Amino acid sequence: MMSSLYHWSDYLQLFKLARGRLISPEHYHRFEKFQGELLVRYLKHFSIELQGKLLLDLGCGQGGFLVAFKKAGARIIGLDLNVTRMFEDGPPKVGADALHVPFESSCYDVVVCTNLIEHLPEPELLLEEALRVLKPGGMLYLSFPPFYSPNGGHNFSPFHLFGERVAVWIFNQRHRRVNSNWTDEPYDIKIDSYEKAFGNWGLYPLTIKKARRLIDSQQVTILDQSVKYLPLNLSKFPIINEFLSWHVQFLVQKYYSA
Repeated sequence: MMSSLYHWSDYLQLFKLARGRLISPEHYHRFEKFQGELLVRYLKHFSIELQGKLLLDLGCGQGGFLVAFKKAGARIIGLDLNVTRMFEDGPPKVGADALHVPFESSCYDVVVCTNLIEHLPEPELLLEEALRVLKPGGMLYLSFPPFYSPNGGHNFSPFHLFGERVAVWIFNQRHRRVNSNWTDEPYDIKIDSYEKAFGNWGLYPLTIKKARRLIDSQQVTILDQSVKYLPLNLSKFPIINEFLSWHVQFLVQKYYSA
């Protein structure tokens, strides 16, 4: 199904941007923007047009995704704890906690949340808040790297597969031997747990099984569960999906009667 969405040139561009994303904030912004363009294409595949839609990006980072959403015609708002790194000429953004979104219920047509839910100790609260501000019939796009996948440990990968103590120790040893870059600024130089891995937010093991259970408990219809960018969808195969789905994505629709 997804094979017709992406071309080899897309994968090559994504690879180049991913490799250079830590060079500078501008490089990371371009990396985000290209991913946003691919996400717009993904949504169109499910007949979701953003033209005129009110869209909220939870955990919007530097706002690169928002640039792509705005270009597609969406009316956009980005929310993030840290908005100081967002570009001054970028889209509207709000500095706030994603668990306490400062907006009324049932006001957004689309909510996007990428690479955030795995950083919260109670992921169900994020899901509930995202659905609260979503209109009945609205769409939620949620994605994250499953914890036991190659990328699931974020800065600890792939050593997170050997347990937290080992991963933290190796991270601290390696961190002393690498040059600092702009992404290191808000983080502790030495950490002692996943929970304190990123300053005021951490890393919490989240599996596809748990995420699916949390989504199924809500008043939603799941339109898609797949592996991001890849035509081979292993995300629905028990056990192996946790290890081989480098990044899982869910597209869900809030019940009209909710």
